Amino acid sequence: MRIIQKLKQALGQSARSAQHLAEISAAMDNQQRLLNDKLAEISAAMGNQQKLLNDKLTQVVVALTDLSRALGSKLDAVVAGSDHEQVLLNEKFSQVIEALDNQSNLLNRQFEIVITGLNNQTRLHNEKLNALIAASSGVPEAQGTQCLPNGKAR
Repeated sequence: MRIIQKLKQALGQSARSAQHLAEISAAMDNQQRLLNDKLAEISAAMGNQQKLLNDKLTQVVVALTDLSRALGSKLDAVVAGSDHEQVLLNEKFSQVIEALDNQSNLLNRQFEIVITGLNNQTRLHNEKLNALIAASSGVPEAQGTQCLPNGKAR
């Protein structure tokens, strides 16, 4: 407002107009300086805030990088543990399969022995039966007759 009053006075009085213009110019220079000072303060404050934000951002990036590395290490450990566990399970499965195979072979051999024994017993019983039949019918025992598993002679 002061500047406007001075401008009015300057227009109304021509003798003092040079002095008023000088005062107006000085006042405008002073206001310009004050505005520049305020702008410098605001700029400095913004620069400080920008620096603080950049520092915080850097801290966040470092923290996230560390967290990412830690999670990556944990994930690597989990994968390695899983791989190791898989190897152990594969070994155990191989051992179980080998044991079952051995047991199956043993049972097969035992079954073969039992079947062979049963075949021998059947042959002996058939020979005795043939001898009894021959003795009861008065026919001499046939030599070299073999009985099949169904009980018929060959």
